[in-house]
Amino acid sequence: MPRAITVLYNGNILTQAEHQPEALAVGREGRILAVGMLKEIEPLTGPHTVRINLNGKTLIPGFFDCHMHILDLGLKLGQVDLSSPPVKNWDDMCALLKQWHKAHPMAQAVLGNRYDQNQLFPPQH
Repeated sequence: MPRAITVLYNGNILTQAEHQPEALAVGREGRILAVGMLKEIEPLTGPHTVRINLNGKTLIPGFFDCHMHILDLGLKLGQVDLSSPPVKNWDDMCALLKQWHKAHPMAQAVLGNRYDQNQLFPPQH
């Protein structure tokens, strides 16, 4: 049976479940092992499990901020994606850039992004 590294309890644990859980157990690598009543979570604990009393605070399990830079994303949508199909050499890269230029003849510049020089053959450093 997996052991909980951390147990969080006594808070508002938002899971979208029908019944409000009392506790949440976290295992290795930060993965959620279980949510439920504290008596259901307790068997997952051991002598080294850290117990955190939320003191009524809200916990949103699994929520993370993807943290994207929306302006940069928008600008890259107007550039040539040099990662797909896989660019294996300079000729592939040039072909994609030429193809984009042909489709956008009024563009003032042709810009590419997302190529990986480590995937080129021979490797470029």
